[in-house]
Amino acid sequence: MRNQIIQRVGVSSGVRYNIGLALMTADRDQEAATQLELALSDCSNNGAAAEALMACYTKMGRDEDARALAAHWQDADPTAPHDTTATADADGRGQAA
Repeated sequence: MRNQIIQRVGVSSGVRYNIGLALMTADRDQEAATQLELALSDCSNNGAAAEALMACYTKMGRDEDARALAAHWQDADPTAPHDTTATADADGRGQAA
């Protein structure tokens, strides 16, 4: 029934996100991942969907996918902590550690 409704009515990122959460709760992780991936393809800045997808990937043992998604989000987020491996030399210029 759910798939018939989705096929007839266009859905948004938020709807796909909520379907993904419901599927995760029902331990239907592969289907959840698919919906969460679609949520991100519909709206690439849906942080809640990205976090849920990372959790879903981890739950499924897809740790590499979870890490790649996390790295993408850290790179894309200007408020995320930046690399702190650079140090200042004697004249104050940054130098890689």
